[in-house]
Amino acid sequence: MSDIINKLHRYMRIGLNRNGQFPSENELIEKLDLSIEDFKELLIDAKESGRDIRPEAFELNQYSKIDFFEIEFGTEEKEPFSYNDFIFYSTALNELILNLDFSDDQKTENILEFAGTIVNFLEILIKNIIKQEQISNRNKNNTEDNYEKVMSVYGENTYIKTQSKELQIRIDKFLNTFKGIFNKIGIIYESYDSLISEPFNEQNIIDEYIALDFNEIQSIIKLYFDDQLVF
Repeated sequence: MSDIINKLHRYMRIGLNRNGQFPSENELIEKLDLSIEDFKELLIDAKESGRDIRPEAFELNQYSKIDFFEIEFGTEEKEPFSYNDFIFYSTALNELILNLDFSDDQKTENILEFAGTIVNFLEILIKNIIKQEQISNRNKNNTEDNYEKVMSVYGENTYIKTQSKELQIRIDKFLNTFKGIFNKIGIIYESYDSLISEPFNEQNIIDEYIALDFNEIQSIIKLYFDDQLVF
């Protein structure tokens, strides 16, 4: 339900930004591929959600091919988002963005949904890495504290080496650049004209994306899912 509410607000926002008014009920029903009854129920759910139809800035994480909960926890039929999923989505995004065309709404929305899925996954990954380190540290402290008490008489101290902060910085650095690229696409797609500080076109975006280095982030994800990260 969360995804369909996001799409409803998205199409309402685009209509308002582009034409100064919300799309008609029939236009929204067609875009969302819903029956009239389902659409009426959706409007009630959307109202109860309390979400802002027109936030001040474009929000990339509202675009996703997979529900946020499913990315993190999976479903009865599918495992949580994995390294192989990341490879699939990043490969698909690579192919799509090379044909970026702001005049094609459907293709542009598809690109944003692939990008948003990757963003949501990486933000979950940061959270999980921090959580994993905390668990690791708690387990280590049970033995390290006793060891330090014994060795303190010899002037010896032990320190728990951690990687999570460094990894978080690396992932955040990639995310900041990645989001910057796709925020530009989203600003054009949703017609947030007031947020455009300098002109750019499809080729500018493609060039920025090509310069983006996926190798390090891919290596971090592989190490995490292979249980090779030591805290």
